[in-house]
Amino acid sequence: MTNLYWCVGLLGSNTCGVFLPDDPELYKTDENWRISWGMPAILAMIQFSVFCLHWTEEPIVFNIAKGNDAAAAR
Repeated sequence: MTNLYWCVGLLGSNTCGVFLPDDPELYKTDENWRISWGMPAILAMIQFSVFCLHWTEEPIVFNIAKGNDAAAAR
């Protein structure tokens, strides 16, 4: 899943480059660079929250030591 999130994050960040201007004269007045810089942070926060809240899988030895036999069997 980590590799999938890396690929999706890079795809999202690179896709945000579509909003940047092609003409170098417009670079000084364009503010869309903030989208390209902010998107990786947003995707990283989503990834972190999913890993912490949704996938809470612990090693089998840890579950057995804590007495969580159902989680260890799962």
